[in-house]
Amino acid sequence: MVSNLGEDCIMALGRSKAAMSMEDIASAMELDEGTIRVTVTTLEDKGYLRVRPDGMVHITNRGRRFAEVLMRRHQLLESFLGQVLDLDTDEVHHEACSLEHKLSDESVDRISRMICPKGRGTRPCWAGDAEVTPLSELDQGGRGEIVFLRCEDKARISRLVSMGLVPGREVVLENEYALGGPLLIRVGDCRMALSRELVGLVMVRRI
Repeated sequence: MVSNLGEDCIMALGRSKAAMSMEDIASAMELDEGTIRVTVTTLEDKGYLRVRPDGMVHITNRGRRFAEVLMRRHQLLESFLGQVLDLDTDEVHHEACSLEHKLSDESVDRISRMICPKGRGTRPCWAGDAEVTPLSELDQGGRGEIVFLRCEDKARISRLVSMGLVPGREVVLENEYALGGPLLIRVGDCRMALSRELVGLVMVRRI
């Protein structure tokens, strides 16, 4: 298991075409050198990095393969945030960095199948799909696969993602407490009561 900081460190080395000093890594990640030394030591023990006698840090073949996986995840998130959620270009990279560690491999694979192939423009692949509906519109007990989050508020997007409401996950609308009141939904083994407005931002394809 690699920590979030460790993943960021591996990506920094993966993007570099040459070995980097501890100071350079710390500067690239905007962290103190002491923190980087501890992280690099842990990653070296796991076989992802190697510290040469001159102190320069080199990424191993294992580390480079992992870096490619991490960078693919980051690029997919940038495409998803830009194409599907229509975030500003200036915000896409920052948001991808904050969310990329929270997604499962399965969710990443689902996102990769959602993004339109290059050359077909930025129109999302789900556009015009009659089976896609707000989660709040499902019948009680209805199931759906999350397709996208219909929201331009980055704080709300982050909140929904932190609760596991990400593309590719199955969600169930279990109950309505009162007419116009909160809705009880289930994602995996987690049940939560959310406002109808918030649940309505989650677009699903009926299962």
